[in-house]
Amino acid sequence: IEAGKMELYLESFPICREIQTVIDTARPVIDKNKNSLVFECDDSLGHMRGDLTKFRQILLNLISNAAKFTHEGTLTLTARRENTGHFTISVADTGIGMNEEQLGRLFQVFSQADASTTRKYGGSGLGLSISRHFARMMGGDITATSTPGSGSVFTVSLPLTVEPQTQTEPANATDVPSQPSASSTNAALDEQAETILVIDDDPSVHDLLKRSLGRAGYRVITASNGTDGLAMARIEHPDFITLDIMMPGVDGWSVLTSLKADPDLKDIPVFVLTMTNEKSLGYALGAAQFLTKPVNKDALLGLLRQYKRHPNHCHVLMIDDDADNRNLIRRVLEPEGTVVDEATDGQSGLDWLSAHAAPDLVILDLMMPNMDGFAFIDALRQRPEFNSLPVLVLTAKTLTDDDRQRLSQRVESIIERDGLNEELLVGRLHEQLCTHRKNTPSAPSGKAADGDERKET
Repeated sequence: IEAGKMELYLESFPICREIQTVIDTARPVIDKNKNSLVFECDDSLGHMRGDLTKFRQILLNLISNAAKFTHEGTLTLTARRENTGHFTISVADTGIGMNEEQLGRLFQVFSQADASTTRKYGGSGLGLSISRHFARMMGGDITATSTPGSGSVFTVSLPLTVEPQTQTEPANATDVPSQPSASSTNAALDEQAETILVIDDDPSVHDLLKRSLGRAGYRVITASNGTDGLAMARIEHPDFITLDIMMPGVDGWSVLTSLKADPDLKDIPVFVLTMTNEKSLGYALGAAQFLTKPVNKDALLGLLRQYKRHPNHCHVLMIDDDADNRNLIRRVLEPEGTVVDEATDGQSGLDWLSAHAAPDLVILDLMMPNMDGFAFIDALRQRPEFNSLPVLVLTAKTLTDDDRQRLSQRVESIIERDGLNEELLVGRLHEQLCTHRKNTPSAPSGKAADGDERKET
């Protein structure tokens, strides 16, 4: 964002449906403070051609902020078409509200509306700044009105059709700290040691992770707040990040949003350490996994081993009703260190994904009872946290032109088993397994990087 080099990935999507998807994702945050939500969407809105991921992140931030600053109140979300080729989405709450001075500081990078409010409710400033930047990248904007004690209204205005754009004006460099005030440890370790950045305002967490992870051979660096953590991430580019959510100033959700919006940092696994239960929001924003405080060091070490960025240490979910096929995948992949989990149909696959961190790859059969592979892909791409999860179709079905159209740009590749003996099949799996992380550039959410599926025969 600061360099002004973020790209837009444009695609067409139904506005009302995507808003409802974001509301469903943010439901735990809404319910946490016993709030209710009213959603009104103009049926004539139709589709938007824009950056779906940024659209979702804007709404997630506005809804979660409204829910955070409202207790036992009502959030009203209204989407309407304007006569200017734009549409607006307003998020109104009955929360604590703000005065004019606080409103004036609201969208400044790393600025909070009020220090005492931040201590009580947590930070909001960085997420709003990023959200406004995303809206402006797409030719829109975010505005806010508020009355102290009565609530606030945030309105995002966006064009129905976003013009292609690859560069925006850089953020004011004076808004961003040039050097972090973070501390580091284990500096004398071998430079090849994997680096873990701990972002947490609790010194006892720093001490615990320095000791336990240092003994396990990791280099540990620490930051005591979100601002320093982001600066340290840009300087050090760590292998992993552990992130606290409840921090003063810039909170963990804002830090996570910023990390995943940065092309240089978005692929770093982020493990959220928290006492809250907001996994849906965290997974939607890009968290790799959650750990509940107080931190269990053995559980954290296990996750670090699982997420080591090596092509032979990835995690696969196999969805197939045929036990022989599942056993074949295990026999091929597990000896090389790949973690393989199983589901027997599309619905059980969705249930597994809801209960676990996303795998590196889903291997999917198409012909299954209850929910087949096509229905699974439809449901998967409806959920923002799984919109870009790579899917490899492995099927004995002879695909028709209609089948290929349904799969086009929604899966990484297709392997048709017809005519493949086991040896050739093993070779095809090795070619595909986890290579998307190292060999393809970032692609639009839910689409293959090359814009086309590949048939393996």
